[in-house]
Amino acid sequence: DDLDQDDAEEFNVSDAVGKALALVAQIRKSMQAKAYFKKTCQEVGVLVLKLLLWIRTHWASLFNFLDRILDVCKVL
Repeated sequence: DDLDQDDAEEFNVSDAVGKALALVAQIRKSMQAKAYFKKTCQEVGVLVLKLLLWIRTHWASLFNFLDRILDVCKVL
């Protein structure tokens, strides 16, 4: 039980989502980051897809955001 509790303290899902949101926001607003992302996708053989943001007022946008992150996770 102590081991499970330690693992839970080290990993917080909201932190991971927050970091992913920050990374996507940075890539989306920087032309250089977009170009690097596109180049890296092509090198790795991943389909170049637009990175989506989580829009709190749009139903299921968090799911779409996470789904897209999983599609391009080799690049990120």
